[in-house]
Parts: sequence; C-alpha cells; structure tokens
Amino acid sequence: MSDFGIVIPGGTYLATVNTIFNGTLTDSLVIPTITMYDPSRNVIVSSVSMTRTGTGTYGYSFVTSGSAPSGVWESIISANVETGKTLPGNDYWNVAAAPPQVIINSITNTVVPNITANTTITNEGTFGYEYHYEWCVVTNISNTCGGGDDVFYGLAAKFINPGEDFNTTLSATVPNPGNYFFKLRAFFGTESSSASRSFTATAGGGGQTGGNTGGGGGASGPSAPSAPALPTGQCVGADLNGDGVVNSVDFSIMLFFWKTPAPYKNTCVDINRDSAVSSIDFSILLAQWGGRGRALTQ
Repeated sequence: MSDFGIVIPGGTYLATVNTIFNGTLTDSLVIPTITMYDPSRNVIVSSVSMTRTGTGTYGYSFVTSGSAPSGVWESIISANVETGKTLPGNDYWNVAAAPPQVIINSITNTVVPNITANTTITNEGTFGYEYHYEWCVVTNISNTCGGGDDVFYGLAAKFINPGEDFNTTLSATVPNPGNYFFKLRAFFGTESSSASRSFTATAGGGGQTGGNTGGGGGASGPSAPSAPALPTGQCVGADLNGDGVVNSVDFSIMLFFWKTPAPYKNTCVDINRDSAVSSIDFSILLAQWGGRGRALTQ
C-alpha cells in the first residue's frame, strides 16, 4: 500500500494498493475495500470499494474537508485475494494545519496614484507552507477581491515557516482621490483568512484614515494583472496555462477567476465544466499537482 504522507485540510488523500502473486501483479479475488479513521478514531470512510486502475492495482481518492482535524489519520485496507484468505494493509498519514493570520498594520501612502499598505502575515501552524494571497482596492466593503469591480487587484505567493511573521509592503494603483477599502486575503487549502482597512486617497498628500483589520493573508507583488491568457493547446485537466505541468502558476490563474461568473477568458479554469470556479476545481488541481494534468473522464 502507498505511503501518502501529509495532506492539508481541504486537500486530497490518494491511496494505491497493489496485489502481487509470485512477483507479478495479480487481480484480487474481490476488489479491496478501505476504511479510514480520523485522529479521534472516528470512522470517516467505512469499507468502501476501491477502484481498479489496472491488473492488481487499485486506487482511492478522498477529499478532506476544510475543517478536517489535524493529526494522524489511518487508512486500513482489506483485500480478499483468494477464497478464505484476506490480507490487511494500512497507511498512517497526517492532516497538518498552517492557518495564517493577516493584519493590515497601516496604509503608509494615500497619495494617488501610488497607494501602499504595511502588512503582516503569520504562519500560526505547525509546518511551513507556501501561502497564495491576493490584495485589492475596492470602493465598497462588501466587494470581494477578484469580483470584477476592483479598482486594483494583485496576487502573489510566499513560503512562511511555522511561527514566522512575514512583514511586507503591498502596492496598489488608484487613479482618483476618494474613499476606498484596502483588502487582503491569504489561502490555506480551500480555506482563507482576510483583512480590510478603509482609507482616503488624496491628490496631494494625506494620511491613513480609520480602518478595520481582520485575520488572514498578505504579501507584496506586481501591479494589477490582466486576465491570464488562454493556454496554447487544448485544456488538459488542471494544467491551466498549457505548459505541461500543474504548479503554482496554475493555482494563481485559478485564484484570478475564483468564484467569478462564467464565461471565462481562460476556459480551462472551469475544470469540471459546471460554469463555476469553485472548491471542486481546486480539489482537482490539488489531485493533479506536480503532474502533467489529466483530462476528466466524461
């Protein structure tokens, strides 16, 4: 049985079982089943049949919830290889948490067009994690970053060790004076933390005014990007830019379109073709991470 290792909450656990007889992959008499326990020994999956992927090879995929408890999980396999003979197998794996805390400390420049904010992102978890984050300037507190009504939008990524603070200055381009909100959000698996602060942009000087701060996200990066371009070839699973590998570039592209309405300039972001860019597409991206991308079976 495969040894999977670490999964983040909202991530995908993958199990593979091989049944071998005399050194050769051989089908089990009955499809193996899998039972899964969380760290408190609650049964999460009970005797579910795996999927045959080849001679003597079986797989199972499980998407953890965003609130999955951290700790050591166990998967137990039961394989009835021949009449009267059932072979066990098991795999211990970890759900590890690294929730971020985000604070917008201050708006350090409010003179148009160059707005800057001082921010801090803290990894409050137990292992290092590369956080993808986005920031924006909007005219209404209810507007979300990437919602299509941003005055400015930016995104980037930063690896932060456990317990470490990442202090950075974020830049935004705001063409006109007025009252705005600076917003920041960091992603951890399918979850996110966010912060916002109000400010008044001025034409010839001025400072920060008021604000609200909250948890989650942060980092500096480039000026507001345009919508990520279409890949050069046909869409292949989670390879959203068609470069032959599923990685942080594809993740950033997905973030750009996250929970925005169809149609999309990059049609590949809607991986399961349900006219939404959601946690389902994100789970598929995680399952294909590091590979070349795999088209979904229709």
